[in-house]
Amino acid sequence: MTMMMMMQVLCVRNDLKMGKGKACAQCSHATLGAYRRMSRKNDKQSRAILKSWAYGGQAKVALRVDTLEELYERVLRTSTVARVLMRETFRVPPDSNWSNELLQPD
Repeated sequence: MTMMMMMQVLCVRNDLKMGKGKACAQCSHATLGAYRRMSRKNDKQSRAILKSWAYGGQAKVALRVDTLEELYERVLRTSTVARVLMRETFRVPPDSNWSNELLQPD
């Protein structure tokens, strides 16, 4: 596989009305989840993709999508290498002593 520049695309749903800090945290979780998913694959193509992404400075871009439907239409139906959807399984007030979120990759 020829070395090509790779960029991670992070899509943030605008209809969830997350604050900027929350959106950044979710993007961080998605980045790590996608990396872990790709690194668990034990094939030549996945290793080459991760190497290309690392060589290119682990480039990322965050895009806004307005609804879940738009996310599915514009992102998930395209040809992508690894996809990770982040979902909150419960919510607690930010001022509580509990962890603010539990996340699971799809």
